[in-house]
Formats: sequence, structure tokens, C-alpha cells
Amino acid sequence: MMTTKALPIPRPLEVQQAVGSRRTATMPKRTTLTLTPQALAFLDPIKPALQEFWRTEGSRMKPGEALFQIEKRFGKQIVEELCIPLGFKDFECLLIARAVAEGVDRFDVYL
Repeated sequence: MMTTKALPIPRPLEVQQAVGSRRTATMPKRTTLTLTPQALAFLDPIKPALQEFWRTEGSRMKPGEALFQIEKRFGKQIVEELCIPLGFKDFECLLIARAVAEGVDRFDVYL
């Protein structure tokens, strides 16, 4: 899985003095995530169930609701098959599960 990090934005000296030495970062409002076939393959055991969920219900839900329902229905399996073996965070695993459910390897995330 490819990850990107936001770089600190240079600030004018007066702003730097006002906030101290804390670093801040920004992220674009729209990010395209591209997932590797290896990451997607970890969920092969539950792929049919995820795709059935997406076909019958998930595609009509708002993105946040779809992620919530995926976690509610498949959370334990996702953690056991993906999060623990790869050391991913829960949200990263949910995004991969959504991609498997949709049958895509890339999608846009809006922040």
C-alpha cells in the first residue's frame, strides 16, 4: 500500500514566533488511493461476502455509512485477515475492504 506524507508548509516568521516550534501539515482535500494486488488479496476469504454487500446495499449508502456497515458486519474478519498480519490501522483496513467490496483498486477519498 502506497502512503504519502504531507510536508510542512513554510510560514512567515511572525507566524512561526506566534505558534512556537510546532510543525503543522496539510493534506489535499481529495486524495486518490491506489491499492496493490497483494493488499487486496488479503481479503480474498471474505471477498464474495463483501462484494454481495456492496451489490445489494453498500453502493446506495453514503461513504461513511458504507464504511460503518462494513466494520459492523465484517470487522472481526478484517482485523484477523488484514489489520493484524500487516500491522495496519483500522481505518486503513476499512478502506481496503471497501475497495474489495467495490471491486476496484483505486478510489478518491475526500477529506
